[in-house]
Amino acid sequence: MTLFALSLVVLAVATAPIVLAWIERGRPRRLAAWAPLYGVLAAAAVVVVVAEVVRGRSPAAALGNYSGTSNGRFSWPVPGGHISQYFHYGHPGIDIAGRTGDLVHAAAAGTVIYAGWRNNGGGYVVWVSHGSGIYTTYNHLSAVLVGTGQHVSRGQIVGRVGMTGWATGPHLHFEVWRGGVPGGVDRRVNPLPYF
Repeated sequence: MTLFALSLVVLAVATAPIVLAWIERGRPRRLAAWAPLYGVLAAAAVVVVVAEVVRGRSPAAALGNYSGTSNGRFSWPVPGGHISQYFHYGHPGIDIAGRTGDLVHAAAAGTVIYAGWRNNGGGYVVWVSHGSGIYTTYNHLSAVLVGTGQHVSRGQIVGRVGMTGWATGPHLHFEVWRGGVPGGVDRRVNPLPYF
């Protein structure tokens, strides 16, 4: 629901002035029929944000600011980092932009099942098993600071942001696997609902 609210706000804010300017200049009259839609979208975004605030979340969290504290099961792995690419077909995780060397934290308590280099494009990675068939992976690290078999707590440092493997800039590629061990059958899911 937070991404929905964010998309509504962005759509309304980014396109309404353009459409209204066109309408005022007498440009395509067909656009006049769309003007009320922008008002409805903006109102819907406000309703969603207010509902999230009533549920105890901050307005920033309601608008999709995932760069800090967390109310869900997982904590944010790169404090201060922001999403530079979302989960979608062909990109089975989220990219969290940061500076090379920024600390990467475990999203939840668990056991490290792999820590080291992978030739799959992830570069230096850490894989953590959280139990109940839930795994997280931390990819493109510049440094791995835990070892295989080590127990980690929620928020414990596991590595540093980097751009190893197939990466074009420093970021953490973060994945959640459900029901299958990373590297096995592809069971990657959108990480955002876990935060």
